[in-house]
Amino acid sequence: MLASCLWVLSLPNPASQAPAPLCLKAGDGIRVAVAQRAATPAPSAFDGVYVVADDGAIYGSGFGRLLVAGRPFEEAVRRIRLGLKPYVRPETVFVRLESQAGNAIYLVGGTKAGRVPLEPGLTLRKVLPQTDAADWDLQEVELVRDGKRLLRETLGALFRSQEAVLDAPLQAGDVVSVVPTESLRVWVTGEVGHPGEMKLPRGATLSQALAAAGGANPGRLDRDRRIRLRRGPDEKGFDYEGGRVANDVPIESGDVLSLGGPTEVRVTVSGEIANSGEFVVEEGAPLTTVLAKAGGPTPTGSLKSVLVVRDGEAIRVDARNAVATQCSDGGHLQNGDLVVVPKNEKRLYVMGEVASPGVFPMQDDRAYRLSDAIALASGLNSRGVLRRITVVRAGEDGRPKPVQYNLDEFLKDGKLASNPALEPGDAVYVGSSRGLNLHSIIQAASGALLIQSLGGGK
Repeated sequence: MLASCLWVLSLPNPASQAPAPLCLKAGDGIRVAVAQRAATPAPSAFDGVYVVADDGAIYGSGFGRLLVAGRPFEEAVRRIRLGLKPYVRPETVFVRLESQAGNAIYLVGGTKAGRVPLEPGLTLRKVLPQTDAADWDLQEVELVRDGKRLLRETLGALFRSQEAVLDAPLQAGDVVSVVPTESLRVWVTGEVGHPGEMKLPRGATLSQALAAAGGANPGRLDRDRRIRLRRGPDEKGFDYEGGRVANDVPIESGDVLSLGGPTEVRVTVSGEIANSGEFVVEEGAPLTTVLAKAGGPTPTGSLKSVLVVRDGEAIRVDARNAVATQCSDGGHLQNGDLVVVPKNEKRLYVMGEVASPGVFPMQDDRAYRLSDAIALASGLNSRGVLRRITVVRAGEDGRPKPVQYNLDEFLKDGKLASNPALEPGDAVYVGSSRGLNLHSIIQAASGALLIQSLGGGK
């Protein structure tokens, strides 16, 4: 916000005399802006630059004609706000000196604001220290020339950058404004040097907030720390390693940051898991951590579609792939999560002349071929032959489709076509040397599938 009054410095020794108030005159430019509430506000009907006319007045929408020549700038501000009061709140009306006729530059803001005579070699580097700004990162400098903004930057960033504009000669009528920038108020707690409320410039990040709070206290390894950012009802966690915030993000006013050790959460695991129950893990730990604590899935469990139930919502996670798990919404654990490992419903049926016929689960991440099915059934019995193995698979019409294979051709000659890949639900029937007609094979396979569907094969 601009100062409500500009002052003329009395030379040659301005410190020894009180400055006189600056009075407006014809040719001076006054900018009026009304603050809007929208995130990306459009200019209001009252915004604009109003030049003092030869009759000593300015003419504008809302306030009409105001006689300002010969009057202090502070009074012009008051009269403009009063004129706009029927339309907008006075505190939302911002007025500043845009330009002024005469061989001088004008300093707005700070403790020595006012008219500064233009001397040879006068630059921003010489003028800005006169503002006595306490916190350079919270003060913004703006240079306006002929109604155009040439510079807008915080004092701290400007001097750290050593931009050439600092040493460029100023010109008559330049207006240099130093005003408080839009600031953020956040609270930093936990293991930092100076916990409490922090005032930071807009656009500041988590890392800058921690630095403003004195950084992390010694005594704990950074990898054992974690940052929690609470914004309204939501809370997020961020890793803190090597004194830096992983995935640094901008902060907002009202945020609460806490740096400390990891928070423990309680997670319940059930379903096809070796040891179901409640487990304590670090907040944000990957799903694979609690699955390992619970002993992993049972032989009939599946990690392909693990359910994470959180706040009434069920999230499916493919826990077979660590990378995919990390990227999933349910891949990082929160307090109160319920993890359910489903049963693996993929089955393979092996019948006929084998040592141990039965129903066998198919693991999620394994490919099965005909030779694997024979191995699952502990091989052939004394009557079985490798030349007569039939695979029965449901066709597109739902009817079983038998295909006979000679596995001997694969074992002796490496013929891959004789050792086909199997799919869930396939039924493998091993015949004897006397053979068996296809009708009998289909009947046997269909009977086994029916028994399994009724629960007799479990």
